[in-house]
Amino acid sequence: MSVQKCRTVQSLAAEPCRSMGLRFALLICLVWVDSSWASAAPESVFLVYNQSDAASLTIANHYQALRSIPSSNMFGIDWKGVRTNVPVASFRKRILQPILLEIDRRKLGNQIEHIVYSSGFPYAVYFAGDLPGEKKPSFSYGSLTSMTYFYESVLAKQTAYRSPVANGYADVATASDSTSRFSSAVRWNAGLPADRGDRSSSHYLLSTMLGYTDGRGNSVEEVIRYLTLAAQADGTRPDGTVYFMENADVRTKTRRRQFEAVVRALADEGIHAEIEVGRIPQNETQIIGLTSGIANFNWATSGSQLLPGAFCDNLTSFGGVLQEKATQTPLSAFLRHGAAGACGTVTEPYALAHKFPHATMHLHYARGCCLAEAYYRSVKSPYQLLLVGDPLCSPWALSPSIRVAVSSDSGRSDSVGGKIVFRPTSTARNLRFILYADGRRVADCKPGEKLRMDTTRMPDGYHEFRVVAQSVDSVSMGGRKILPLMVNNHGQIVTGTLQPQRGEDVLISVNSNGGDGVQAWCRRRLVGMLNKPQGTISVPQAILGRGPAKIQLVAVSATTKSAISFGR
Repeated sequence: MSVQKCRTVQSLAAEPCRSMGLRFALLICLVWVDSSWASAAPESVFLVYNQSDAASLTIANHYQALRSIPSSNMFGIDWKGVRTNVPVASFRKRILQPILLEIDRRKLGNQIEHIVYSSGFPYAVYFAGDLPGEKKPSFSYGSLTSMTYFYESVLAKQTAYRSPVANGYADVATASDSTSRFSSAVRWNAGLPADRGDRSSSHYLLSTMLGYTDGRGNSVEEVIRYLTLAAQADGTRPDGTVYFMENADVRTKTRRRQFEAVVRALADEGIHAEIEVGRIPQNETQIIGLTSGIANFNWATSGSQLLPGAFCDNLTSFGGVLQEKATQTPLSAFLRHGAAGACGTVTEPYALAHKFPHATMHLHYARGCCLAEAYYRSVKSPYQLLLVGDPLCSPWALSPSIRVAVSSDSGRSDSVGGKIVFRPTSTARNLRFILYADGRRVADCKPGEKLRMDTTRMPDGYHEFRVVAQSVDSVSMGGRKILPLMVNNHGQIVTGTLQPQRGEDVLISVNSNGGDGVQAWCRRRLVGMLNKPQGTISVPQAILGRGPAKIQLVAVSATTKSAISFGR
């Protein structure tokens, strides 16, 4: 898939680098993003990609476009190590710590709840190095996603995450009040927010891998396909069936006692569920969820079909072992056939129910949780489980209709300036409204109140504002309005036009009415520059990756000082 052209728009935000003040900027959207409605929060996602891997770049580009992930929430790591398992010390130093430090540096800590990996990273972490007292440590592999989820323990070199009840956010009760919205700002214990002084509680970060494209994983095309289907499933309230499989295999019998209560609870939510005898469903075409337990299966010959948004889980030993020549059917088989998400263990876990999603996974999902929330809410000890798919998929979430009136001191119809005021309204009750400017949370208000922003602190040009409506008492309701606005306080402008592509380079004609040069940025990475105010910038496509991408043009000056910080 090649980079595609679209209309040129003016200026996105700005920021000074260490040596130059950045006065104004231009955003060329290679895929134009209009108003967006969804309950899951792209502003809470920190999307990590491997900038040395073409597949990782391509998948990240597509997911950013599918989910309207702000560019401020994209982070590249130059990972050239192995793609199977990595020692915990290397994981901590080269992956986890850089991610957390970058979130802090960009001042996004008050909004990030998901650490989402594109492809191109190892799927497992070998943590025997944190067990110096054990001569032959057992269960010494954790998954990439779970070791990120337990970031506090991993940073402290503690292995409490091996406990059968390590996950303080998990709650497998079927009561309606057991489904709770996740918050990374909250310390959790026994499924409830804990007091600060509770030493048994922890903070967590929901973590998911979008896809794995090596070994027994999926192709780039398959990953893009299932992510696209997952995004399209949001809010559709699919009329499908959740299947719980029953057979004589210990893998299935381990969770059999969970099924009846959850089937009844799902019925109360209007979701049909069945306990079916067999290995996997046969000739069923409306599957929205599956809990099974069998070493090997062939979905292609089953005659069954997964609906967009389906989550599938198979209790088996090596479903998350994605290297070549591993045994047992991997989780990637579900994703290949359209599942929005699937999980599997990266090492032998034994048939222990607390190491796999409880049947209530489907119940939390049906009550409006996004896929990652529902999954982590239902697993008491997930450290060996790898979660792959779309963390934001929310088939049963509700999106309230919201309207936003915008006014500013400028009085102009084509742009805003001075102080800008947003007046959000909605017919839904018990909401709060949150304002994001260029991906960063800046204000919030109650219904009937206003959101305000001083644009004199921003450079002239295109800026993306988002007004998010979030329910204060329901996990299943949220929505957003994306508002691209032109800021004009000083009459400074930079324009850019895509030229016909030549070879592997993207060519951009630029023209600024001030400054000494123009820089091109993509995902907060400098990808090209021009040492004069007019001319052509050439950006290698290999840096951008295939698929939809966003390039930000920034006019720079060696003499102009700016108070705007990079990353707004």
